Amino acid sequence: MKLVTFILLTISLLSTSALTAESSNEASIAMALRHNVVAITAKWETGHTENGFGWVVGTKDDKVYIVTANHIVRGSLPGEVDRAPKITLYSQKRAVNKGIILLEQSDKRLDLAIIEMTLTGYPLWKFFVADEQSAVINSEVTYIGEGNKWTVPSKTEGSVTYVSATHLLVKGLDVDVGTSGAPLIGLKGIMGMFISNKSVIKDKVITNVAQVLPINTIKKKVQQWQYPWMLNAFEASPAISGNWHYLYPGEEPVLGSISPKIDTPEHFVFSAHLPTGDKVATGQALVDGVSFKIDYESILVPSRITGELLVQATKKQKNKDIAIVIDGYINFTDEFNEATTEFMRLVRLEPDGTYHPDAVIYMKNNKNPQEAEEEVSAEVAKIANQLSEAHLKKNSPSSRIERPNVANNMTEINGAITSAVITTMIKQIQVLLTMSGMPNVKVSMAKNCILAKGSVKEQSEMKKIDDFLSMLSARTGTAACNEVSIE
Repeated sequence: MKLVTFILLTISLLSTSALTAESSNEASIAMALRHNVVAITAKWETGHTENGFGWVVGTKDDKVYIVTANHIVRGSLPGEVDRAPKITLYSQKRAVNKGIILLEQSDKRLDLAIIEMTLTGYPLWKFFVADEQSAVINSEVTYIGEGNKWTVPSKTEGSVTYVSATHLLVKGLDVDVGTSGAPLIGLKGIMGMFISNKSVIKDKVITNVAQVLPINTIKKKVQQWQYPWMLNAFEASPAISGNWHYLYPGEEPVLGSISPKIDTPEHFVFSAHLPTGDKVATGQALVDGVSFKIDYESILVPSRITGELLVQATKKQKNKDIAIVIDGYINFTDEFNEATTEFMRLVRLEPDGTYHPDAVIYMKNNKNPQEAEEEVSAEVAKIANQLSEAHLKKNSPSSRIERPNVANNMTEINGAITSAVITTMIKQIQVLLTMSGMPNVKVSMAKNCILAKGSVKEQSEMKKIDDFLSMLSARTGTAACNEVSIE
C-alpha cells in the first residue's frame, strides 16, 4: 500500500452530548435521520403539482434509491404522472433536477413508488436506522416533515393504535397535507412511511389518524423489485467527542477538530491542522451505528478522501459507550491520478494526553498494517524537521498547538501556503515515490526550489515526476527543479 495523505487524517471530535446518539428518544433519532429524507415536487404531465417526501433506502455506484408514496408521483388517469420529479436534499438545501427517474415498478394498492437519482460525490447516509420489530400498540412515535419541511415536532403524543402486515394506524400526530412519503420514527428508527391522514370523530372528539405503510412491507417490495435495500436494524452509536491522534510511523500526529452540525445529531463538520496551526483538510463526518464515515477535501494535495471505518474499541463512561479506537480503509485518487486505498487508525486521547489502556491492548493485538510499510527516508525527514523548526522560529510561541488541548488552542492559517505545509507535501511525495517503485528519486527543498534528484527507468516515470513538481509549483508558489535522469 502507498503511505500518502495520512497526515491529514487525525480528527478531534468535539460534540455535545445533547447532539449525539447519547440521547435515545424518538425525537433525537428523527433529528439524526433528516439527511436521509428528501422533499419531492412532482409536476404531472397534466400540469397538476403534488408535494411530499421520500427517504433513501440504498445506493449502488452513483445511484441513490428513494421510496415515496405513489400518489405523489402518479395519479389514476392518463397524464397524471411525473417521470422525473424534482428532489431537494436536506443536507445541501438544493434541488436536483437531472438524473432523476421514476422507476416503472410501483404498487398502487400499497401506495408505494421508488425513484432512482444519480448523485455524484459521497453523501453520508445513515443506514443503521430500521425499526422492523417494535411496531406494537401504544408505541411512541414521531415523524420528519412537520409543516412540509424537515421539521421534527417539538411536542407530540403520537402512538400506534393498530398494526397489520400492510399498514399501521397512528394517532396524536397532526400530520399536514404534503407529508405523504415521510418516515414514521420510533424509539429504534424508521417504522414506516406516511400514506394518508384523516380526521375521525368519536364521542364528539376529533382525532387525527394517519395511515402508515410498515417498513417490513416496503423492504419486501424493494427487494422484490431487485433494487438495493441497505437499511439495517437500528444500532445506537458510541460517543465520538474528544481529541484524537492518527498513528503514522515516524510522523507527528496531526491535530484536528470536528464540530457537530447543530440541526442534525451525529453529523459533523471537521477540519484538520498541522501542529503549527496550518489547516490541511476540511470536510464532513458521520457516525452510523459503529460505522464512522468521512468525506473531505485535502488542502495539501488536490484529493477528495472518503472512507467508512469501524469503531473497534470502546470504554464505558456513565453507562455510555465511548469510542477509543477507530480504524479501516480510506479511498482517494493520489497525486499520480491513481485510485488508492490506505489504512487509517484514529486513537482517542485521554484528558492527560495518554491512550486508554484498552486502546493500547487493542493496538498490540491488532497491528496496524501501515507499521510494516517503509517510512520516510532519514534524509527527507531531516530536511522536513529543519524547515518546520525554521517556520516555528518565525512565529510566536502561541502559534504552536500543544497537545492535548487541541480544541482550545486551534488557529487557522489563511493566505499563502506556509513552509510547514510544503514540508508535509515533501514527506508525502517521498513516500509516494518510494512506494510507486521510484526509490532512487529524492525530493528536498533547495532555497526557493522544490528539487527532485535521482534516476528512473522509464519515460512515463519521468512524466509523473514532472506533473508532480508542476502541481507543487502551482500550489505553493515555489519553483520546481527536476534533475532526475533516465537510466
